[in-house]
Amino acid sequence: MKPIKPRLKLFFRYLGAILSENISYKITALLVTFGLFYYVAGEQHIEVNKVVPIVFRLPDKLAIANEVLPNVEIRISGPKASVQEVLPRTDVITLDLTSARPGYASYRIHSGLIQLPRDVKVTSISPSVITPRLELKLKKVVKVKAQLLGKLEKGLTLKEVTVTPDEIEVAGPQSLLDPLDLVKTLPIDLSEVRGAGEKEVRVEESFPVPLTFNPDLVKVYLNILEETELRIFPSIPIQAKTDFRYVIAPHSVRVTLRAPASVAAALKMSDIEAFVDLEHKSPGEYSERVELKSPEKVTVVSIAPPVVKVTLWK
Repeated sequence: MKPIKPRLKLFFRYLGAILSENISYKITALLVTFGLFYYVAGEQHIEVNKVVPIVFRLPDKLAIANEVLPNVEIRISGPKASVQEVLPRTDVITLDLTSARPGYASYRIHSGLIQLPRDVKVTSISPSVITPRLELKLKKVVKVKAQLLGKLEKGLTLKEVTVTPDEIEVAGPQSLLDPLDLVKTLPIDLSEVRGAGEKEVRVEESFPVPLTFNPDLVKVYLNILEETELRIFPSIPIQAKTDFRYVIAPHSVRVTLRAPASVAAALKMSDIEAFVDLEHKSPGEYSERVELKSPEKVTVVSIAPPVVKVTLWK
């Protein structure tokens, strides 16, 4: 009997000869096998759901007056590759109501309204029937009101709200427009507002059926003021604007100021300057009104005394 190792060597030598023979044909066969595998996998049939929006073509004088689902759900079946190609598409179902009359009308949703590849079939549609109620379309001018939510942060006060334009034209079914005299904007969150300003806001579409607004965008101006506080400084020194030597009696004044809360809280005595203007005065005695220089947004409420005596000399 031959030893095992020599026999193994003969076996692997024989196997290598078989594998190396016609190697190009073997590689081609392997590629074809993989190709057939992926083709068969692609031909695997699957069934999935897809939501499709409905678009209504209406005559100019009619409008839908009841709530109608804006889309339908279809179930489609076919080869996996074809179905996966259909899923991301933005298909729509168009219902032609241009010859309709006022009242209820039933329209069947069928697969012929949906464009699909030939190897993809519709197995079910839900709902399969749409029943809109049509009414005469009217146009009406109504008021617009800004819809405000939340609260302003502490220290701010809403003084006035202005909407421009304050009236817009609305088009829709007669039963909805007859009682309508006011529409609102989309909500404005006051907690996010930091001061007076204007912003563009859309009209809120909170109706059971779609309405048309002209314009659908309005400007809302919020006149917001910061709450003010009084600050009293009992002794502000008075300076004289002059090149002469001087004496002022009294030499200081009591000042009362009003400012927005945030400004008033940060106000310091060094921010305020009390003075009398004597630049064009010659030596002598004068009674002069005290003037005050203060930061922006600060209003002078009172100065006491308002007039002081000044003596100038060389």
